Amino acid sequence: MKVTLTFDNGPHPVGTPIVLDTLEKHAVKATFFLLGSQLADNNNVALAQETAGCGHLIGNHTYSHNEALGLMADQQAALREITDTAAILAPFASQPRLFRPVGKKGMIGPHLFSNETWSYLSAERYDCLLWNCLTREWEREESWLEPTLADMSQRPWSVVVLHDVYPAAMRHVDRFIQELKAQGAQFTQEFPDDCVAMRGGSTTILGKALRDAATANA
Repeated sequence: MKVTLTFDNGPHPVGTPIVLDTLEKHAVKATFFLLGSQLADNNNVALAQETAGCGHLIGNHTYSHNEALGLMADQQAALREITDTAAILAPFASQPRLFRPVGKKGMIGPHLFSNETWSYLSAERYDCLLWNCLTREWEREESWLEPTLADMSQRPWSVVVLHDVYPAAMRHVDRFIQELKAQGAQFTQEFPDDCVAMRGGSTTILGKALRDAATANA
């Protein structure tokens, strides 16, 4: 079993340090998709820099996380969701630059991107990275571990979405990693093709399917 751990919506002054300490304890590297709005606080900027310094990948997860980009009426505002965050992340963002769109309760579909945002991400040669395993710890902060492990057992490679903005849930990441290691899991910062919509600005098979669906629904 391969496992790619990702953490969305941070940095968080309590949750992120819990995660960083846990990952260091287990010598596991992850990918953190940050919100521009969270980086309005200089302490959180320092925390993001620390995260990058620990060898974790840093990606863009929009500025506000208020709406899926393809569903926003103002497409210039949708574009700013990416560009405003990119400007903040510039000193410590990973290369190639990484972007994760906002889902709709975790759903993957043509609503993830607009034409304008897709064109921008392609021109700037982003990797657009999705997911295939939601812990839904925002709904069950104290009881997400077992159902997530059961879900992961159904596939050979899981890209797990966690949120370091929920400190209570993050206290279970230690046991989560222990359980996965006991099962022989291999942790990686790579992403499988079925979770990548764009690599280096080039549309993947998944990305083409999303764009074709968006065109059909237009």
